[in-house]
Amino acid sequence: MEESVELNKKKLSLKVMSYNRFLMIRYTTAVFFFSNLYWMVFLLYQKSSGFIIPLLLLGSSLLPIIEQIKLYREPTSNAPLTKIYYKIQLGANFVLITTSFTPIFKELFFFMNQDKGGKLSAIFILLVGVILSLIMLQRLTKIQQNQDKQYDRVKKYEKLLGI
Repeated sequence: MEESVELNKKKLSLKVMSYNRFLMIRYTTAVFFFSNLYWMVFLLYQKSSGFIIPLLLLGSSLLPIIEQIKLYREPTSNAPLTKIYYKIQLGANFVLITTSFTPIFKELFFFMNQDKGGKLSAIFILLVGVILSLIMLQRLTKIQQNQDKQYDRVKKYEKLLGI
């Protein structure tokens, strides 16, 4: 009885370690989720039809959220829905950067100064989003190929436990 309890604890610790391979991805997804949510609220408050863009991004962010929940129950190295989401977010950020050179900028980013400084600030924020998306895509590829550092730790711990 005690041995099976101990074995279950060991298996659970391995499961949590495997799930934590996606920890940075989960936090970054949350950052994008809340950024898009607040942006949508601002646009809705202004009664801007541009709210559809963050709404679509919020909808697409449900893909990795659901997938991450499934990953805890069924550990795997593959997260295709999360990868799709980060490609969508990456593309959206590139498109939004181009709007800073068009009249659409005023509609989508009315809360930013409409001068050069405001546009540069928006571009900077969007570039941070581009960089984060690229880092997450790279991380997802490493996890999928079992080349991440956490995978090595999981395997060493698994060997240590003799499971």
